[in-house]
Amino acid sequence: MILGLLLKPFSIAADVILALVPKKLLLLAIILLIAAIYYGYTYSTEFRGFSRVPFEENYTEENFTSNLLRNRMLNELFHEATPLILHEDDLNSMRFSIENRSPFLDTRLMEFAYSIPDKYLIKKGYGKFILREAVKGILNDKVRMDRQKKGFNASINSVFDFSDNNLREFILDDSSPIFDLVDLNFIDALLDINPQPNHYSKFLFSFITTKIFLEQNV
Repeated sequence: MILGLLLKPFSIAADVILALVPKKLLLLAIILLIAAIYYGYTYSTEFRGFSRVPFEENYTEENFTSNLLRNRMLNELFHEATPLILHEDDLNSMRFSIENRSPFLDTRLMEFAYSIPDKYLIKKGYGKFILREAVKGILNDKVRMDRQKKGFNASINSVFDFSDNNLREFILDDSSPIFDLVDLNFIDALLDINPQPNHYSKFLFSFITTKIFLEQNV
């Protein structure tokens, strides 16, 4: 009941997390939360005060090539961002028996893309330069030449009313195992910020979903 009311706007994501994630991944969920606390979405020390346990993670990457740019791209493709995103997208789509496809991962396009010289990937301070050039005259320049990456993130304050006593009591329940990892007082103070900056919204959503996951599986 509480889960349905609390996460109704995020019901697909919440159901995937709570129904499809194996219990053996419980430790992974804890580690990911601690990592989010320590490094935050701004890669700063901003969230370190939330953590009640130490966390360190050594940086490693596979050596595919001596080209630094290509090596970083290949590690993101095979080990980091791409596998994670594909896994999450597959869980979401297959929940409704829909086959998900990613056009940019077409084998022929990938082979072509990785044959493009580096100078066409980043040029004049613009990333994805060849893609920007490909849509020249099709996409308006205000969008095409915008360097700032923008997401489609709704503020968590547009979903949850943190001034609601029942919701606040649920989130700050000190019997939850989440507070073995996270300092309750910091979360309490964070709930008072309105509107929430984007990285705070992301953090609170991760916190709430991890809290529910731990309570249902510990």
